Amino acid sequence: MKSTVIKMLIFIICMIGVIVLFTFADDLLPSDVAEYSFNQESEYKDAFTFEPEELSYDGTGDLDLLKGVMLDGYSAQELESMVFTRIYKGDSLSEKTVEYTAETDDEKYRSTRPIKLYNYKGPKIHIPDDVPEITRKGVGHFGDFLMMKAGYAIDDGFGKDVREHANIEYKEDTRESALVHYTISFDNMFGDSDVAKVDVTLSGVPAYLALTESEVTLKVGDVFDPTVYIARAELADGSEARAEVHYGGDVNTAKKGTYEATYDLEGETLVQIVNII
Repeated sequence: MKSTVIKMLIFIICMIGVIVLFTFADDLLPSDVAEYSFNQESEYKDAFTFEPEELSYDGTGDLDLLKGVMLDGYSAQELESMVFTRIYKGDSLSEKTVEYTAETDDEKYRSTRPIKLYNYKGPKIHIPDDVPEITRKGVGHFGDFLMMKAGYAIDDGFGKDVREHANIEYKEDTRESALVHYTISFDNMFGDSDVAKVDVTLSGVPAYLALTESEVTLKVGDVFDPTVYIARAELADGSEARAEVHYGGDVNTAKKGTYEATYDLEGETLVQIVNII
């Protein structure tokens, strides 16, 4: 008897839940959102035609992705300004897919066609064994020094050197002040890329000094303690040197104003702005 009552209660609760769900369905999933979610693909018409139906490219000359692209009602000149292209990776390195999209006041169009790449091996970054030495001042110019080294090249995938299009980023080591980590990357128009990492030990490294803040604001009467703002202080050999930092500047915390505090470690000098309000 009890089990029958329990089953009836569960059935009633489920029915109430179904009724509530249908009652507030419009609020839970607005019709415009639902329509966009289910029909966004159908908004585009697959109306482009191509001659030839498959492109080919061997790295010679310029690649014309709009070659033989046609759309009823529009001239080739009009298509040049209204069609956007994008290349996607295919089933193999030499097989890609080109997507064509266009949008007018009345319609949206999207079609694809394959492109076959001949003599294509994908991009490759070549780093010489003897990377150039640089000083701390040259950290941000490593790419310029690398450009002058024999053996450095970036193959675009067809054997052409495109080193001038490399993206070079660097990060100084958090433990060794004389070590810099470089990341060299290259992405080509076919969606392929290559990355090379190079660690460079700086030559003639001076002492290293860094502050936590280049500008601080204190209230009248506050205590200004310059040692609080030293993030790193190291000698050329990497040893800790906070105690050897020399401070300068006349910061008067009893009077409102803007002051300059200087920090010096073996010729490495930093200036900090101190605002007293």
